[in-house]
Amino acid sequence: AVVSTQSTGEEDSKTLKKAMKGLGTDEEAIIQVLANRSLEQRLVICDTFKEMYGKSLKVELQGELSSHFLKICKSLILPIPHLLAKEVKRAFTVFIPKTLIEIFIGLNNAQLSKMRIFYQHKYNTTVERDLGNMRGVDETFKRLALAVLTGTRNESKDVDEDLALRDARQLYSAGVNRFGTERPVFHELMANRSYEHLRTVFARYRVEAHEDIGQSIRSEFMGPMQEVYMSIVEMIRKPAQYFAETLLKVMKGVGTDDAELVRIVVWRSEIDLEEIKQHFGSVNGRTLREYIKHDTGGDYRSMLLAIVK
Repeated sequence: AVVSTQSTGEEDSKTLKKAMKGLGTDEEAIIQVLANRSLEQRLVICDTFKEMYGKSLKVELQGELSSHFLKICKSLILPIPHLLAKEVKRAFTVFIPKTLIEIFIGLNNAQLSKMRIFYQHKYNTTVERDLGNMRGVDETFKRLALAVLTGTRNESKDVDEDLALRDARQLYSAGVNRFGTERPVFHELMANRSYEHLRTVFARYRVEAHEDIGQSIRSEFMGPMQEVYMSIVEMIRKPAQYFAETLLKVMKGVGTDDAELVRIVVWRSEIDLEEIKQHFGSVNGRTLREYIKHDTGGDYRSMLLAIVK
């Protein structure tokens, strides 16, 4: 989405109301507004719409739209922590550990706190409780997720080179095969160190271990935990490249995982979507827009393409 300096919340509210008035819906007008405003502007529109018409924009949209188009429109008018709280609940329901850890790692401390508060308010339970109640999930994953959920990450941009070297050596001496058991060094570092610091730790680890940390993980783990650990490392190291590769996975093969597609596109739209698009095109030989055109349809496709300009 882009910031429009030409429109106000009142003007956009009128446009949206007109688009949903009477018989039929002007989907193009809805796309034009929601895809071309920043999240901050869309939240202003929501407040203004409620003041002007006595009804929430979400309720109006639900009465006029359906399916994936409704899902993405509703996602666009939620604060990011609220959107991701809903996605956490979905990930618990359909059992996607990778999505859970991706969200937990991807939010800063303040956002993580807001997400947990909203989750408790909406679902009358806590993220931690639902995590603990997940069945058939490796206990190592639960310990890792709980550590990250504490929201105690150092968010300084500065890197202590000596500490990074000590962390790398500690990580190496702990042994990859003990990340989640006797010595949860990996969990503590991933939950508490800044992203800048961890990128330096990964570089130092390569020197100490004579192999990339990703190679160590692949050699020691299989299945879901390997995917989770690799997701953490790659998301911290190169987030735009990580999400480009994730988007390819959700659209490749038979059927598209639309819930994941919407989550990533909306979440990253004002963070690093431009970088994601560049990585996607360079790795796949086809642009993200081309994939979306091929894999989606109707107004849903039009909205996605309007966001992924």
